Amino acid sequence: MTSRVPVRIRLVIAFSAVMAVVLAATGMFVYLRVGDELGDTVDRELGARLAGVVAIVRDDGDDLGDPKDDPLKAVDPGAFVQVLDSDGTVAGTTEPKLADTPVLSPAQLRALRGGGTIDVNVVAIDEHLRLAAAAAEDDGETYTVIAGASLDQREEALADLSRVLLLGGPIALLLAALAGYGVAAGALRPVEHMRRRAAELFAAGEAGRRLPVPPARDELASLGTTLNAMLARIDRAFERERAFTSDASHELRTPLSILKAEVDLALEGDRSPQELEAALRSVSEETDRLTRLAEDLLVLARADEGRLPLSVEPVELGALAQRVGGRFAARAAQEGRALHIDGEPVRLSADPLRLDQALTNMIDNALRYGAGDVAVRTARSDGHAELHVTDDGAGFPPELEERAFDRFARADGGSTRAGAGLGLSIVAAIARAHGGSVHAGNRPEGGADVWISLPAGD
Repeated sequence: MTSRVPVRIRLVIAFSAVMAVVLAATGMFVYLRVGDELGDTVDRELGARLAGVVAIVRDDGDDLGDPKDDPLKAVDPGAFVQVLDSDGTVAGTTEPKLADTPVLSPAQLRALRGGGTIDVNVVAIDEHLRLAAAAAEDDGETYTVIAGASLDQREEALADLSRVLLLGGPIALLLAALAGYGVAAGALRPVEHMRRRAAELFAAGEAGRRLPVPPARDELASLGTTLNAMLARIDRAFERERAFTSDASHELRTPLSILKAEVDLALEGDRSPQELEAALRSVSEETDRLTRLAEDLLVLARADEGRLPLSVEPVELGALAQRVGGRFAARAAQEGRALHIDGEPVRLSADPLRLDQALTNMIDNALRYGAGDVAVRTARSDGHAELHVTDDGAGFPPELEERAFDRFARADGGSTRAGAGLGLSIVAAIARAHGGSVHAGNRPEGGADVWISLPAGD
């Protein structure tokens, strides 16, 4: 259910909950601290009063209760003092209502004589007192001096403080919640700007536009940067798809046009059996070309989706090179060229059919667009298995060397070293599906070198 609540409301609720705990803890701390301070003040006042009365009793204890010379008349008016003789009888007091009644019971008095203080509600005078006691001697008589300090003012001050906290706490919490809402709204404002710009981009369908990124280096700026990088990647993907669709349409147009022309010629007038057979053979060749192109496009589409199927098993690269190269020996001989296969045995885990397809495309590319002898060489380098195909031709022109593995790559100006259609693109897709890489370059001694590098086994 909480997932349906707007983010800013959830932030305000969380912020308010934390503030409520903080305010409650702070209020409790302030209340207890003020109570302790007021209690310390009462204790200091009580200690000073008790010490003063003890000194008075030690000097003039025998005059206690004397209407004229009672020493307790020197005690501050309103201060409570009661003096008991050794029998527990009231010898003197500042409170006439307690002139005949001890303020403490015998048990309380015994506990108080052990030290400390005791809080008592004195009904006779309707007052809450904190009492302390001490012994004093005068002329061989031992007196118990009881001094008291009123707790009513302390309790009244704490009651006032409680009312202030109970009234001010909710107001402070409300103000904090409003401030939290404002902060949350301000913090989420860049996100709203990004959302609006994203909606505009979606509605306009324009490429190249980006989301606004806040100047602060925070999580929102990182989010905006990441989303802009994603948009750039999507733009590049759309551009590649448009180029791929255009190039594929161009490649498909030629065989389809030839097929249409051959069929139209076969249907015109009376055609001899030889002419019809030649037309059908041409149709068959173009159909094979379309089939190969469709299969190549399917391989690239699966590679783009990251699901190019692989059936991995142990492969000896040298044996694979011998087998694939043997299929091209007759073709190379017909063109008056030699096909050399050498190199060290290299074992790895790979899909033999996919590697066969990649090496077939590499050798076909060298025979179709290169010149001179073709060499297939296997090697091991830094834990990787390398499979090189070289020729003795003119090599890659500068404008094609960097994009030899792009789909439908073409050399500018119609060079004899034109791009190899989809062949090398499929080589790149197979290598990357195996966790490897592809490379193309010109050899110092002349000719082109195309190779794949794959992780090798031990």
